[in-house]
Amino acid sequence: MKGLEGSRKRERIRIVLDICDLERSVSERKIGNLSKGFRQRVGIADSLLAEPRLVILDEPTIGLDPRQSAITRKMMERLRGEVSFLLSSHILSEVEACCDRMIILSHGQIVAEGTLQELQKKFVNKTIFEVVTCGNRIDLQRIVRQVDSTCELLQDDPVEISGKRRFIFSTEKGESLAEKILKVLLSENSLSLSEFQIARPDLETIFLRATKKNWEEQDLLSRRNRRTNLVSGSETPNIQS
Repeated sequence: MKGLEGSRKRERIRIVLDICDLERSVSERKIGNLSKGFRQRVGIADSLLAEPRLVILDEPTIGLDPRQSAITRKMMERLRGEVSFLLSSHILSEVEACCDRMIILSHGQIVAEGTLQELQKKFVNKTIFEVVTCGNRIDLQRIVRQVDSTCELLQDDPVEISGKRRFIFSTEKGESLAEKILKVLLSENSLSLSEFQIARPDLETIFLRATKKNWEEQDLLSRRNRRTNLVSGSETPNIQS
């Protein structure tokens, strides 16, 4: 069916078995006797036989254990540059790990598309950064607000064992401002700064923000339709025999 014969067929079978990490003993068994994870990987191997330029994967790791999921991700990484993969999945951490570009759908409409960095800039307008220090909250806020008066303290938690505290701030002025705050904090010896991290939003956060407007529009349209149906129903004459 794929137009492969003889030595070419044997060579491609050997290659795809290796790419999908399918042992020879597994390849000689009937697919109906294999576990779900192995059946998934046999299907992927079959799709790669004829060296396609594009492979569409619909929930390829659903039902797989962590090791088999990792093998599938490794396979896609190995074929990067040779094959284009179109991956459909509700496991957003997997999409984030595997894909160069993302398309977010809501009610059949594209509500966002681009690289992870492009989506982060578009849908998250605040930069979140964390500071771990032995300094107190009042002094830390005072120093931070000297650099950015609008910077907001979101969270203040103790760090286990060390006795230090983790402070989480947000600013609307971007990563460059957060880095400027870092330089000022490092110059304050009394704070004993031990950790600084800019927390970039994950794909799940972006997905929720990107789809929120579409869900609200669909909900509004649904309510309008219900009102229209109620009005139409009230004008229908009640005919009794």
